Amino acid sequence: DRVLKEGGAFIYYDIFKKGAQEVSYPMPWATDSSMSFLEPPETMESILTSLSLQAVTATDQTIHGVQFFEKLLEKISQSGPPKLGLNLLMGATTKDKIVHLLQALQTEKLILQSGIFRK
Repeated sequence: DRVLKEGGAFIYYDIFKKGAQEVSYPMPWATDSSMSFLEPPETMESILTSLSLQAVTATDQTIHGVQFFEKLLEKISQSGPPKLGLNLLMGATTKDKIVHLLQALQTEKLILQSGIFRK
């Protein structure tokens, strides 16, 4: 109530688990499964509706994510990681993390989704 005023929009763009298949680690957000807390998109919807927010849209962005990470891996293969970027946070395993994420998106173990909820 204190953060989102009446009529305000809560917008998300996130990675969610799809199905029960396990993903390979490392991932950009976790070195192994003990550090990862992937949930299906229904969990996000359940939490937000329990907070009296109304779903407006939910859009599968997976294909755009796949295209982005394919291009990123191509650039890394051609000229190495960027001098300034998330690779500074992900460290030496940056490429492995991106490859695992891309594979999980391509095999539909994970989905990338955006959505809007209103108060």
